[in-house]
Amino acid sequence: MQNDFLDTQIIIEDGNYELEVGEIRKGIIVITPKENLDVYQFGFQLIMEGRGRTSVITKVASKKTLISNQTLLKGEEYRLDIEIIGALPGSYHGKNIKFNWKVKTFIELQDSSYKHLRKELVKGFKLLSAFNPDKFLSKEFDLTIIQSSQPYAVLNQPQSLKSSSWVPWLIFILGTIIPFFILHKMEHSSTYLIIGSISFLLFIMFVIPHYYKMNIIGQIGFNVENMEEDSFLMSFNFSKNNKRIRKFEVNYIVVEKVVDDRGTSSSTHTHTFYRSGKQEKRHPSKTEDFIFKFPEYEVPPSFETGDFQIYWEAEIKIQLDIGLSSNFSQIIETNIQDIQHGTI
Repeated sequence: MQNDFLDTQIIIEDGNYELEVGEIRKGIIVITPKENLDVYQFGFQLIMEGRGRTSVITKVASKKTLISNQTLLKGEEYRLDIEIIGALPGSYHGKNIKFNWKVKTFIELQDSSYKHLRKELVKGFKLLSAFNPDKFLSKEFDLTIIQSSQPYAVLNQPQSLKSSSWVPWLIFILGTIIPFFILHKMEHSSTYLIIGSISFLLFIMFVIPHYYKMNIIGQIGFNVENMEEDSFLMSFNFSKNNKRIRKFEVNYIVVEKVVDDRGTSSSTHTHTFYRSGKQEKRHPSKTEDFIFKFPEYEVPPSFETGDFQIYWEAEIKIQLDIGLSSNFSQIIETNIQDIQHGTI
């Protein structure tokens, strides 16, 4: 934004406004006051802007003050060295989520300069700027942070797989309550007999098989570890009855998730934008390992801020020798290898 008080230029070395995650890029900020300005502080920020379907959040990844308690003289040129570090997540445009990056200057003036600045802005009928002169004097530019496809890293996380038990109970409860209200409203003479029969059937069809399967399968230990640069290991340990398992299938997915809050209501949107190939093992041993390749194209690692989330998840399906099957899922925490700086 052009103004009559301060000229600001942000110059990145080589004129390249793209950088890798973790890369350090040097540059300079050149400021030239058009009037004497008593500055309390001046500096710059690296900002991530996340956009969902309706919601927007901003996150300051880094902030540095370059000038403190100094009078900037009219017509003088001030050249200030800066460094920018590529942060996570990289620039990303998905179905429900967008991550954009920008460098933005900030300035706070002493009261004496604020009074003069507001007076001049009101004279020029720039009333909105007079209420927020700091924003009026700031400058920003867009930056692209490239998140290369390699090298990823999984975070070691030994734990046990769990199958949610609320689903069969939810089917049982809703399948009992809804027919009850319908039949009760119709004043059906056999309401309780019908409801009792429906409840009994639902219990046999959903609740009992669920706990029977869990009893057969037992506890399943789960862990991940890094292999070579482009792959990682998923390890499973069966506490009992692995011989009752006819087939064990596993793959992983990467999902974007956003909660759009509309004040009085909110909605959650998810989109699976990467799915690995599926691996399977018939009649698995007590311990089974599966090696997976990391994505070959740019996929963000695990990331969560506010209502925005990118998560990696293992999908597991177990088929028993009696014809029943169970599905499990487990979050896989990931990062970028050797990134010591630049994460939010």
